[in-house]
Amino acid sequence: ALSHKSERNLGLHLEFFADTIEETLNDLYPYHICDFVYALSIAASEFVTQCKVLGSPEMESRLLLCRATAITMRQCFDLLGIRHVMRI
Repeated sequence: ALSHKSERNLGLHLEFFADTIEETLNDLYPYHICDFVYALSIAASEFVTQCKVLGSPEMESRLLLCRATAITMRQCFDLLGIRHVMRI
C-alpha cells in the first residue's frame, strides 16, 4: 500500500505512462513523452527526499516503486533516442 502522499503521487504518475505513449502514437508528437518524463522525474525526486526507502518498514514496496520508475524513465529515454545512465 502506498501510504505517503509522495508515494501515491509517484504511483499515479507511473499510471499515466501508457496513456502518454498512446497519445504520442496518435499525433506523433514526442513532446508528450518529454513532458511525462519531466513530471515523473519531479515526482521521483519528491519521493526520495520525503520518504525513507532503505531500512524502512515499507522498504520492499518502495524499492519496487523505485525500480518501476527507473524502468519507465529508461523506456522514455529509449523512445526519445537519448542515452541513459545507470547511475548518477
